[in-house]
Parts: sequence; C-alpha cells; structure tokens
Amino acid sequence: MKPSYKYWIFLSAIYFAIISIMAASVIGAWSSLTEYQQIALQNMLNKLIPFPLLGTITILFIIGALINLLFNDYIIPILKMGESARIITSVNPDHRIEIRSASKEIEYLCGIINQSADAYAALQKDVAGRIATAQATIDEERTRLAALMSELPHGVIVCNSDGQVLLYNQQAQELIRNNRNGDGKDHAEQALLGLGRSIFGVLDRDQVVHGMEMLNRCHSTGHS
Repeated sequence: MKPSYKYWIFLSAIYFAIISIMAASVIGAWSSLTEYQQIALQNMLNKLIPFPLLGTITILFIIGALINLLFNDYIIPILKMGESARIITSVNPDHRIEIRSASKEIEYLCGIINQSADAYAALQKDVAGRIATAQATIDEERTRLAALMSELPHGVIVCNSDGQVLLYNQQAQELIRNNRNGDGKDHAEQALLGLGRSIFGVLDRDQVVHGMEMLNRCHSTGHS
C-alpha cells in the first residue's frame, strides 16, 4: 500500500475515533439530564455550541499536523531508506542514501547505513582483488607447469580424480596418436585427448583405476 493511502486511512481513523468519542460523550451527558435541565440547556445552546465546536476543530487541526509531521519526517523517509538499502545489497553496491529530513534521527541513521555500504563495497573490492590475484598466480603456475611438461622427453598427462584431463604435453599427444594409428582407428578418433575431456576415452579405464588405487595405497602407507 502506498504511504499516501496509509496517511489518509490513519488520519481518517483518528478523526473518526475523536468525533465518535465526543459525540458519545455529548449524547450520554444529554440523556443523563432531566427534562427541565434539557429545556434549559436548549435555551443556552446558541451560546455554548461555538466553544466546543471551535475546540474540536482546533484539536483536529493539531492532530492532523502531528500526523503529517510523523509521516513526512519519519515514516516516508524510513520506507525510502529501506528501498535504498535493498538497492545497495542487491543491485548497485555504489548506491548511497540521499534523504533530506527535518528529523536528525533519520539523517543520523542514513549516515550509518551509508558508512556500512562503504565498508561493504570496500570488502567486496578486497575479496575481488584477492580472487584476481589468486587466479593470476594459478594461471602463472599452470603456464610454468605446461612449459616444464613440454620440455620433458616422455609423454605426461595430468588429470583429476574423476579422470578429467587438466594438462598434457605434445609427447603424450603424439604417443596417443601413434597408438591410434597403429590400431587402425580412423581420423575422427585420433583427437580424443584434450583439456577437459575424460582420460578414459584414450586409455583403458581398468588400467587407470588400478594405477590410481596403487598410488592411493602407497600414499596411505607412506611408501613411494
């Protein structure tokens, strides 16, 4: 519901409550009078009505001004702060709250939220920088490892525990290609070795699994 709707609903409810209470009080007081007193009071209504009516209008005006102050200086700015905070955390971390309010409390709260947003943005940049540095280090180490592997006289294939190929050198590619040619495989099956592909496409699965089991057993027992 829009704040303007809430404002008019709240103001109307307050006015209705005040007028209902005053009307009930007048009706109750009138019914408690005797017939003679009611007649006497009717003769004085012209002099008595203006003052309660003026007082009622004054009270309603004061309450309306206070409610308007409450909405304009507190409720509406708080709703805007909530929307701005949602933008900071979900859409744009560089967004900042800019609310001009007569309430010092609201401005103070805006300053705290903006300080928290600055700290959040700085933390994000620091994390992103650390990730970029770590990724650059990994890429550099991978490049060095690839260069080292290319200088080895033997074929080397590096894969993870799932059999996915991570690195290999040209010697390994040539070895696999020669084996494929010797087996009479067609050209489409000669290029199975590649980054991200499964080692089981070029080597026998049972042999690879057996070799990995032996390596894990030696590692667990401490034998080289």
